[in-house]
Amino acid sequence: MGSQEFTDLLTAALRKRCGNNARVSDLTRLTAGASCESWRFDLSDENPAISSPMILRRFPAKSEAGKDGYFADRLAPGRSHEVAILKAVGAAGLPVPVVQLELTPDDGLGDGYVMNCLEGAAYPPGILKDDNFAAAREQLPSDIATFRHQLSSVDISNIGFARDETASQQINFFREMLDWLDLKHAGLELGLSWLRDHLPEPGPTRLVHGDYRLSNFMITPKGLNAVIDWELAHPGDPVEDLGWLCVRSWRFSNPQLAVAGLTDRRSLLTAWERAGGEPVKLRDLIFWEVLGNVKWAILCLLQGHRYLSGTDKSIEMAVVGRRVEEPVYDLIRLIDGKDGELS
Repeated sequence: MGSQEFTDLLTAALRKRCGNNARVSDLTRLTAGASCESWRFDLSDENPAISSPMILRRFPAKSEAGKDGYFADRLAPGRSHEVAILKAVGAAGLPVPVVQLELTPDDGLGDGYVMNCLEGAAYPPGILKDDNFAAAREQLPSDIATFRHQLSSVDISNIGFARDETASQQINFFREMLDWLDLKHAGLELGLSWLRDHLPEPGPTRLVHGDYRLSNFMITPKGLNAVIDWELAHPGDPVEDLGWLCVRSWRFSNPQLAVAGLTDRRSLLTAWERAGGEPVKLRDLIFWEVLGNVKWAILCLLQGHRYLSGTDKSIEMAVVGRRVEEPVYDLIRLIDGKDGELS
């Protein structure tokens, strides 16, 4: 589809909902996001000089590739799931994008929705180094812990989830994925075995973001402005999000600071308690961090498989597939107690 045809179709979709004077300008594909396309554009009406920045998120077509599609759809059920989550979280007063419209087949643009574009950066290398974010870096551990605690109060009783992910259920799911990929990997076998032997006491089931890290936070120089990208959200233990935040792959230039390159684990748990969260044992946080590394390693394998099988020939899938050994190395260091914070 050419850029002008894309713009015309999006304009027509917006005019159906927003009036015949709706105009689309500066439609630009954003580089972030492997599972969904994101496009930024300006929306105006009678006065083109007054416009509002918007984001179009487009989801890939539902896969018909057997087990491959089963795993992908179970991890990220799609547009209606994400929209329902955004509406529930927004209704609770938490800072998330507002859905402006959902696409229909008649729009000719595939599956997706349009949301408002919120202020902030979601580029971790810049956030961790740029002097403009110095004050934000000091504030972010508290902001992140507070948002995660507030998320636990969101009512999800009316949302139909495809999965309810306790720690044990997740281990079973990733075991199933690894068996289907038919890959014998000693590091991942060690990780799954260790996880089964170190299951924490089950916590309360709450809404889990599922991809809680700097790349999905809109950060201004003052701190956290909003949380985006909810396609992996599911019911589970809130500590899962805190553990995922600690996975070393998300630390970029500050690998010595376990929590997204911002601070250490103990400080995160202190911020969590100050925000009102129930005390979390460091060993339970480590459990979820190990599980996060297992999850990321197997997702790397899955995306590499999608490239090799021809399901998705984007170079990004191939590149991600080659990263599998990074989280495996990290989970082994955690299990062996070679992380300085645990010594």
